[in-house]
Amino acid sequence: MSLLNYKQQETQPAWFNENDDHFYHSVTSGSSPFNEWYEFETEEDALDFALTFESQSVIDHFSRVTVHEKERWYHSEDVPALSHWTAPASFADLSQAESRF
Repeated sequence: MSLLNYKQQETQPAWFNENDDHFYHSVTSGSSPFNEWYEFETEEDALDFALTFESQSVIDHFSRVTVHEKERWYHSEDVPALSHWTAPASFADLSQAESRF
């Protein structure tokens, strides 16, 4: 789980989208000072980091499930029909739920 960079500010930081090999994500609302900017080495690292999310919105909409010895957040409505084809929740969905927006 390797969060390389994180910034909460209204504009995109200089390091954002700087390395084509890294996974970047932002949660923004106009020019809010609460915009969030993330950089990870891989998307897998982002999903590992998302396991630390604890907001009520994440807890209300997602369930932590271990599938094939890998713990991930899944959309709660997907859990009753969970199969090996069910994809875990995306970092975009999880970070949006974790954010102030």
